[in-house]
Amino acid sequence: SITAKEVLNAIIDYRQNFDISIYNTVYDRTKLEYFEYFTPKSDIFIDGGAFDGSNTLDFIKLNPNYKKVYLFEPDNTSLKKSKQLLKNYKNIEYLPYGISDSSKILSFDAQGSLGSNINDKGNVKIKCKSLDEIVKEDKVLIKLDSSEGDQNV
Repeated sequence: SITAKEVLNAIIDYRQNFDISIYNTVYDRTKLEYFEYFTPKSDIFIDGGAFDGSNTLDFIKLNPNYKKVYLFEPDNTSLKKSKQLLKNYKNIEYLPYGISDSSKILSFDAQGSLGSNINDKGNVKIKCKSLDEIVKEDKVLIKLDSSEGDQNV
C-alpha cells in the first residue's frame, strides 16, 4: 500500500524533473492518461504538444489501421525525439508549430523536456498555426497539452 507521503514525494519529484516515469512508482495508469476505454475511436489523430511522440505511439498501438497523425511539437529537440521514436510508422506529418487560434509568432521556452512551454520570457520564437489551417478532416481525435506559460495562446 502506498502512503500519502510517497504520493506527495512523487508529485514533487515529477514537478522538479518532468520525468513521467516517476508517477509509475505511485500510479499504474499513466499509460491511460489520454486513452481510456471511453475515448472515441478515430482514424485521424492530432498530437498537440507531442514532446517525444509517446502519445502518438500509444494511439498507433490502439489504432493500428490509423490513416494519419498530425504531430505538433515546436521544441526542436523534442521533435527529433518524436521522429526517432516513430521512424518505423507511416502517415505522420511532423509539424514544428505551436497551436493557436490563428497564425502568429510567440515566445517559447524550449527546454527539450516536458517543461517546454509558450512563455513571454521564452528563449526562442515559434510559429503557431490554427488547426483549421492544417487539418482538413472532419472527425479527428485531438490531444492537446496546454501551455503553462504567461502568454495568451
